[in-house]
Amino acid sequence: MRHTSISKFRAVMAAVMAAVMAAACLIIASVSGSVAAQTYPARPVRLIVPYAPGGAPDLIARAVAPVVAEQLGQSVVVENRTGANGMIATEAVARGAADGYTLLLASDGPVIITPLLRGEAPANPKIRLAPVTLLADSSFALLAGPSIPSTALQPLIALARDRAPPLSFASSGIGSQHHLAGELLSMIAQIKLLHIPYKGFGDAVTDVSAGRVDLLFGTIPAAAPHVNSGRLKGIAVAGSTRSSLLPGVPTAAEQGLPDLAVNAWFGVMAPVDTPPEVVKQLDDAFRLTLQAEVLRASLTKMGLNVIGSDRNAFAARIRQDTQQWARIIRTSGVKVE
Repeated sequence: MRHTSISKFRAVMAAVMAAVMAAACLIIASVSGSVAAQTYPARPVRLIVPYAPGGAPDLIARAVAPVVAEQLGQSVVVENRTGANGMIATEAVARGAADGYTLLLASDGPVIITPLLRGEAPANPKIRLAPVTLLADSSFALLAGPSIPSTALQPLIALARDRAPPLSFASSGIGSQHHLAGELLSMIAQIKLLHIPYKGFGDAVTDVSAGRVDLLFGTIPAAAPHVNSGRLKGIAVAGSTRSSLLPGVPTAAEQGLPDLAVNAWFGVMAPVDTPPEVVKQLDDAFRLTLQAEVLRASLTKMGLNVIGSDRNAFAARIRQDTQQWARIIRTSGVKVE
């Protein structure tokens, strides 16, 4: 009898000690998190760009880094890490230390579209990232070569409906946003288009401008030089407003096709387990950075729409865009190996 009482006493004490230890761990974690947030950042922050130098993501990162460094009181080092259309860097940052010292200059291609094409989104285990700040986005534009006689959208659609064989459109590769934009046009205009994939945007421009392919979608920063030089025709801006870089090109909505809306966004993301206090501090710093007039003017000259929305609005944008791209991919049947 006594042995049973002692056993029960020991079991109760073990349970009490386990509860005390668990509570202590929670307190320590809370204190550690608070201390980390108070001392953050104590060393330079790395901003990883998943693409080569010279592209829009790289230019955005290098424009923002020195300004946000002033807000944080620490240098922000831009590091280019290329490969697999942005997936190598994106997955590496997601798996990295969740301490706020390694951030990603994220874009919707590797964060949303590639996982969808692989059948992994919206719960890709390799891309567990927390939205910090949505910096900017850029509308796409529909472009045409010399084989297209008109510079307006509705005559182009009429031509496509009467044309046999179908009009062709180039892209920077199967499953790219350029490709999916062409599929979206085909869907909502109810026209047949022949997709011609290339290894990059530059090669696609070459063949469209030579008349070997009819159409092409490109972001405003990439498209504007070719339109303004007369190499390509601007048919429509696939966004809500005209671009200052292409003021003479009307939006698709102005031309009766409001659902032809394609944007590429660029934002800052961190590993998902980064302390909330640190994410908020980063969010505040980046949004304050985007209020600098010189920086805003610089980004606008690149053909970007400066946004600066907080982490919650950024998360909502990701959810919205995931639904849009999933619908386009599902309806078009686009697949990648």
